[in-house]
Amino acid sequence: MSLFQLPITRVIQVYIVQGFIFIYFSYLIFKIYKGERDKLKTIFSGFYITVAAAFFVNFIYAPLTDLELIRILNFITNFCLIFAPIFLMVFCLTSFKGEENVSTVTQLAILISYGVLVSFMAFIPDGVVISSDTGWLPKWSLAFFIYVVLVGTVFAIVPTYYFSVRIYKIFENEHLRKKWKNFIIGLIVLTILWYGTMFSNTLHNYTFRTIWAVISLVLALSSSHLIFHAIASKME
Repeated sequence: MSLFQLPITRVIQVYIVQGFIFIYFSYLIFKIYKGERDKLKTIFSGFYITVAAAFFVNFIYAPLTDLELIRILNFITNFCLIFAPIFLMVFCLTSFKGEENVSTVTQLAILISYGVLVSFMAFIPDGVVISSDTGWLPKWSLAFFIYVVLVGTVFAIVPTYYFSVRIYKIFENEHLRKKWKNFIIGLIVLTILWYGTMFSNTLHNYTFRTIWAVISLVLALSSSHLIFHAIASKME
């Protein structure tokens, strides 16, 4: 296993920006689980856990130059980031239809099916290139970008918006409508972050990556704050 000297901008991106997000997400996970556990809490926390796991793995492989190890760890990072939104979809589906109408088997079937679809990205030829030529940064191919965006959009993001809007329309209490509206705003901010990160990995422009890293910090913290606190009373 070999290491290389990380440039200061890379340190800022990975260990400062993503480090802040990792710490905040870990704090939210703790908040979710500090009370009694239930099925909805487990599903909801899955989003924060998988994103935090992606950043943790990224912390490990960022300074490495062992290609095989980097490719494996990068796949895990990509999988977690692309997989994470499905937890919000299952959460919204269960909240809309009711826990008694969405069995654990159904929830697991959705999660596993989506996970299999995401895993297929591993079979895209030269989908992600990492080498000294790319500065040991992952560079996504257009085919890889299109595939993961289509899978995420069709099976996770669009259904999440659909069930979120349906839930919003059910509420008659103005306070609950306002809180759920913040949840939807959080989803919008999160969606911008998700697509922007995919685009950044595909564009592979170092200046854009650095700028986007700073922007993503604001988007990640604000979206996670809005989403969590919109349903905090249910989670704590």
